[in-house]
Amino acid sequence: SLGRLSTQALHICGVPERIRSVDLSLAAATLLKIQTDCKCPLEMMTCLLAANNAIIDAISAALHSLSVQVSADELLPLFISALALASLPNISSVLQYMMTFHSEGDLQGQSGYQLAMLEAAVEFFSQCHRKGFVSKGVDTRVPREWCQASPERNSKVDLLPVHQVELDRPDNLNCSF
Repeated sequence: SLGRLSTQALHICGVPERIRSVDLSLAAATLLKIQTDCKCPLEMMTCLLAANNAIIDAISAALHSLSVQVSADELLPLFISALALASLPNISSVLQYMMTFHSEGDLQGQSGYQLAMLEAAVEFFSQCHRKGFVSKGVDTRVPREWCQASPERNSKVDLLPVHQVELDRPDNLNCSF
């Protein structure tokens, strides 16, 4: 298991309170495959779409419903949270690579929507960096404090970037853009 994001991190990401119990570990594990298994934009897009489906399935499980209507206002914050949990250190580069080497048909329909969500998530992390949530010099990464070890793991969470990341202003966590 990849652990969980703290309630504070979910709040910063904009996850509505009613769905903060959603388990994003499968979506985060799927997103990790972008870095470990994917070699081309099509494979990366497949992982993004699978992560999106994992988020929707997790919402259904958390709300105990087989058919759940999910709005973009709920899906985007959960996608951002799953990316934060996955902690891909090169997510900006992945986005640039996908945008540069996509085929024309990739930007239509669900694939285009998913790519736009990835772009919005990268911009969110960048804004958090500029607002001082992430230490200077560490772009699009998440503070170690955003993750809590899950009960079945040992006492350390080793999936975050190697660089030590700290909050600049832990007492000022209102993320208004």
